[in-house]
Amino acid sequence: MTRRTAWAGLLAACVTAGCVSTTINGYMGGSVKYSQISYNYTAKPVLSGSAGKTYMLETDETPIQIASVPALEKLGVTRTDGDADIQIIIKSGKISHEAGGAGMGGSYQPALISKMPVQITVKDKGGNVVLDRSFQHENIATMSGAGSFKSREEAKAAMSALLEVAKSGADENAIQSAAQRVNKELSLLAKDLFEPRNIQVSLPAIRSAGTVDMEAAYTLLAEAKGDEQVNNALAAYVALGVEHKKADGTDDVVGIYGVLCGMASAKILVGDLAGAYLDAKKAWDIMPDGKEHRLIVLVLKQQQEQAGVEIIPEEDYDKMVGAEKTANSLKNLFGGKK
Repeated sequence: MTRRTAWAGLLAACVTAGCVSTTINGYMGGSVKYSQISYNYTAKPVLSGSAGKTYMLETDETPIQIASVPALEKLGVTRTDGDADIQIIIKSGKISHEAGGAGMGGSYQPALISKMPVQITVKDKGGNVVLDRSFQHENIATMSGAGSFKSREEAKAAMSALLEVAKSGADENAIQSAAQRVNKELSLLAKDLFEPRNIQVSLPAIRSAGTVDMEAAYTLLAEAKGDEQVNNALAAYVALGVEHKKADGTDDVVGIYGVLCGMASAKILVGDLAGAYLDAKKAWDIMPDGKEHRLIVLVLKQQQEQAGVEIIPEEDYDKMVGAEKTANSLKNLFGGKK
């Protein structure tokens, strides 16, 4: 399914239900049942132009010393120690060493294998993670003068006997070789910053709320393979209406809330982000303690930043998301190019 939304820079791609998991949240007056569906789209590049752009390097949590990113400098993006358009964070874990054998064809030398986990994270000006790359760096150092062996196992055994002695200075060698690998990864990341990004987010597709059964509308949305089917799902949610009563004649607030959230999720998928915000806001108005509208608003906020337009007024966003705006929430909702 391909469509261009009303907001420049966003291109929706497809909806996938994947492995369906169901969540039920209970509230005073009823419960909301939903399943997450994945929403894929192509977002504009992090850096649409290099003129006047800046980057900041943060290496406080690694011994790897990187002074600059030459690939960005060549493109005219300069380093700064203050506010920057992008922030590059480099972290590394504990270095480990193990015995090994290096060679081939019946000639193997004892070797020390040093391993170091490294993570490179790129954040935009708003603090959102836009690129993330993790890898395990390996440095293999052969032991000169330790002889040659016919098998890798024999060479490894010989190295095991020398392991404690060989570890001296091995950390520094691993750090230096890791710096070379990091520089290569940064060159690739620099290129990615100027390319459109494949983004995946998750939305709550409402299945029922209060006394309102939305399974039919949910099924249409979860199984949609094209624009027409997504529009049919939206029409099914809209057809449910927002006037529902419980058996005692009082308003079914949870049911109305769920229908509004169902409409909001469907509207995001058809590209009506402004309409999705209005439905999410109505849901928040009648049931501020709901969790589902917050998940929807987080997605809208992310797309707002990609499009460079205001969909949600900042004061509304802070109120509607509240305590749910956590790093874990964002991590669970958003995925990007890696």
